[in-house]
Amino acid sequence: MEDSEKITIRIPKRDLRYIDLIMKLDSYSSRSEVIRAAIREFTDNRVDFLLEKIEKLEKTEEKRAKLLAFEDKYLRK
Repeated sequence: MEDSEKITIRIPKRDLRYIDLIMKLDSYSSRSEVIRAAIREFTDNRVDFLLEKIEKLEKTEEKRAKLLAFEDKYLRK
C-alpha cells in the first residue's frame, strides 16, 4: 500500500451497515477497503467536476474580454 496515515472517523450505524453489505456483496476484504474505494471514486469525480468548472469560468472570462475589446474598439469614441 502507498504511504498512508491512520485516521479515526465516526460513521452513522446506518451507513456502516451499508458498508458491511457492500463489503459482502462486492468481495471487499475489509471496511477500510470499501471506504478507500469510495474516497478514490469521490475524489476522482470531484476533480473532474472542478476541472470542468474551471474550464467554464476560463471560457466565460475569454468571452467577457472579447466583449470589452469590442466595446473599446467600436463603441467608444
